[in-house]
Amino acid sequence: LFTKGLYVAMASRILLWSLILIALIKLAKTLNVGFRYFLFAVFMFVFVDQSISSGEWIFGGAEQKVWAYFFFFLSLSELLNKRYFRAGLNSGLAISSHVIVGGYSLVAIGVAMVFCLKKNYMGKLFKFFGPVILFGAPILFFALQYLGNGSSVHGNLDGGLGATAINVFFRNPHHLDPNAFDRIGILLLLAMGFFTLMAILKGKPWQPYRKELAIVFIVPWFFFAIGILARIVGAIWVLKFYPFRFADTLTSLLFWILVPSFVLNEAPNYFRKRLPDPYFFNRCCLAAMSVIIFRGTLAIAVPCMVSRIHASVQEWSQFLNEPTEHKRYVEAVTWIKSNTARSDVILVNPMWGDFWLDAERPMVVSFKLSPANGRAVEWYYRLRRLNGGKDFKGKSFGIKKELNINFNRLTIEQITSLCEDYGAEYYFVNEQRPDLEKFSKFSNEGYFIYFIGCKNRRSIPKPSG
Repeated sequence: LFTKGLYVAMASRILLWSLILIALIKLAKTLNVGFRYFLFAVFMFVFVDQSISSGEWIFGGAEQKVWAYFFFFLSLSELLNKRYFRAGLNSGLAISSHVIVGGYSLVAIGVAMVFCLKKNYMGKLFKFFGPVILFGAPILFFALQYLGNGSSVHGNLDGGLGATAINVFFRNPHHLDPNAFDRIGILLLLAMGFFTLMAILKGKPWQPYRKELAIVFIVPWFFFAIGILARIVGAIWVLKFYPFRFADTLTSLLFWILVPSFVLNEAPNYFRKRLPDPYFFNRCCLAAMSVIIFRGTLAIAVPCMVSRIHASVQEWSQFLNEPTEHKRYVEAVTWIKSNTARSDVILVNPMWGDFWLDAERPMVVSFKLSPANGRAVEWYYRLRRLNGGKDFKGKSFGIKKELNINFNRLTIEQITSLCEDYGAEYYFVNEQRPDLEKFSKFSNEGYFIYFIGCKNRRSIPKPSG
């Protein structure tokens, strides 16, 4: 069970990372960036954890958005080389891979193209937007339909907490709520944006693409500013469209690709006749880089590297040695697959996000699979019920400890109510429940399965009073 999953995860990550590197190498060649500067840029981009403020990433899991970034980098390269059909094709594929990332990249590239075209205007626009419409429009249609799904569901949780507020302030504040971002990180991102724009406008190697590149860079910052303004005025519906992630990641990446080359090769000559000290700009850039690297080392890179090394050691240990704890989980999941119907709903900890995939059985609710539409209200309501009906003290993945404790301690009355409301047939926990011993179907030294479904609903003892 685990071995096959690990093979798939490793192979998919290697594939996507390789494709991203190929696309970035193509973009670096188009921009006449030397290979050593490119290697340094990739290293620093990953070292400071890729995103400066909004928790975004490119080199990470095998998710759809990584494909979208791959197609965006290809589209940008084709745009700079004035191959508009290929640029449109890759932009359409980016949208079909991930609507949010693909959508922002399309707007950035589309605006740059509209403002930079000179001759054969309509023909070039048709070459670009034709494949975009062909590959992107169907996905956009389904995405809008999905966002409208559950729109009639109105939440009155926690004093009127609705679906949008649940997504922004509870599920994804690290991505969506600027008040949850690191203030120093936002200031550093602004500084990086300024130096990157200066390098784009003044760097000779990419002078032929200066206007297009500047517009592609500035447009995501327009959405970033809209997101900040929306938070200030309380228009939180804007925040659910992730207005920060694209500008954050693109700025960090282009900063490391363009600025070091510009600082070392061109900045002194450019500012020699414009500033009393021609190296003033260099010193400012190097100071910003030093702060970013220092902050990234202490606040991001070292903790992340330690946690990732620890996680990797655990994963490889599981892969090579298959420790006892994992064997127990596999035994329990194997029992579920062999002795329950595929339609049987399992009452399982919402933080066990891979259970539905491992057991091929539905869960009452999964924390990881959160709806981005009106059904987020029902998702939150189920989470809280599986938390013993208690309000959450933490947010996002910070609620894991609460759920791990409270889910295993659900009362018989709560379990019965969940069974009645969601058709749950089995209660799967990693803590023994003596009060449910007569309904035990499977147990080992780490996991316990109790039958609490419709057939046994009336026989589960109700607490007196």
